[in-house]
Formats: sequence, structure tokens, C-alpha cells
Amino acid sequence: NFSFYYSLILVNLILLFMGQIIRSRYLNSDPLSSWSMIKQVTEKNNAGEFAWLQNVNNSIVTNHNKIANFSKTKIMVIGSSQTAGEGSALENEDFVSQFSSLVNNNLPSSKDKFEVINAGFSGQPIKTMLAYFRYQLLQFEPSMVIVNASSNDNSYATGDDFSIALEDFIYLSKKYNFELVFVAEANSVESGKKIANHKIMRDLAEKNEITFINMHEYLADQQNNGIIWWDFVHPTSFGYKLIANHLFDSLKPQLLELN
Repeated sequence: NFSFYYSLILVNLILLFMGQIIRSRYLNSDPLSSWSMIKQVTEKNNAGEFAWLQNVNNSIVTNHNKIANFSKTKIMVIGSSQTAGEGSALENEDFVSQFSSLVNNNLPSSKDKFEVINAGFSGQPIKTMLAYFRYQLLQFEPSMVIVNASSNDNSYATGDDFSIALEDFIYLSKKYNFELVFVAEANSVESGKKIANHKIMRDLAEKNEITFINMHEYLADQQNNGIIWWDFVHPTSFGYKLIANHLFDSLKPQLLELN
């Protein structure tokens, strides 16, 4: 009995060690840098804005200042861990990096004209993404903002917070004159998760004439084409390639206009 349990423990330790080696290949942190969580986000006030945020770490903005080139047309992709690229094998295999390559290498006369900024940060609902965008990222004057969201907002029973945040993105897009795109964040169909927020996002997009891309349905249709998912929320590098290609194909007319 002792030998059996000893062997069982040893096998589990080996599997744990191998799992850590494999997982170390995958991104596990925000690509922008480490940062302190936003501690407090106030509700929308009558003017349609948010009150000032508390405890925001400005190191992300500092990082953006190092890479930002204001002579370029900026496309900003906002989301949580999927946007940040968790699950991809290499840092440049997240969908934002792959989308950036497609944009800069496949549009007429667009070589190095566009700067695609990955504003993904893990574990955050859209309310926090909005507040961070409003007070930290608007200063980079994006021409297009792509919002890839829903997975971290499933805990809201009524979807009110999700809807209000999307409406604020719409408000800001009109005020600051940037093109807005809503992307229904994909989840693995094997999870069996039905994401009611996708309908909220689609309905608001249709009502306000905003481009809506249902990435969830698109990846569901690609299930037989390869290993798409690292887990139920984070794609593999191949899955991110599919997202980047579909995003580029869907937005090519708007990108040509920006160009």
C-alpha cells in the first residue's frame, strides 16, 4: 500500500512539473505591464461620463508613451485576458499582434501606417475597461476602437452594467470621433455556456449603426479545422490566428477608409 501511494504521489508531482513547463510557454500576464487594479469606479453620472478613478497605476500609460507614434493611425483593441493573449504560445501570436501584421502588410499603401495597440488586461469586466479607456487611453487619439467583451460580465444577472458600459463607449465614440466596433467575445462551444451579453451587444450595435462581429459564432463554425482552444475562454495560437483573420476580413472596408 505504501509503494502504491508513493508511486501515485510521484506520478502526480511529475505531471504537475510537466504542466508547469508546458504552461510557461503561454502568456500569463498583461502585455502592457504589471499594474495596480482600479479600486473604485463610480456609476455613470448625468453628463454621461465617469467620475475620476482612484488608484490607477500610470505605468501602463508610460509604456504606451514609449511606443506611441502620433503620426500613425491608431487602432485600439480593448478587452480582458483573451485580448491580452493568454493561451498563445508566443507573445506575438495573440490575435492583436496577428491582426496588426495583417493590417500593415495587406492594405494598399499601409506599410507601417497603422499602430495597433493592445489594451487588453486580464480579469476585468467591461465597466472597468471603459473607465480605464476614458481616463488613460483616450489621450492616444485612436481612430478606431475595437471592444472585445462579454466573458467577464456573465455575473451580472440583468446585464445592466454591461449595457450601460457599451452605451458609454458609444457616447465617447461620438464625442471624440472614433470608429467603434463591437466584438462578441468567443468561448469554446464545449463549455456549454450561453452568453446573453452577446444579444445585448448585437442589439445596441444595430440600434446605433455600429459594426458588430459575432466572433463566438464564427469560431464555433471552425471547430473541425484544428485545435482552437487552450481552455474554455482562451484560444491557442491557431485560434487567435482565426480571430485575427476574421477581424481583418470583416473590417477591411473601414480600414481602407482610415487608410
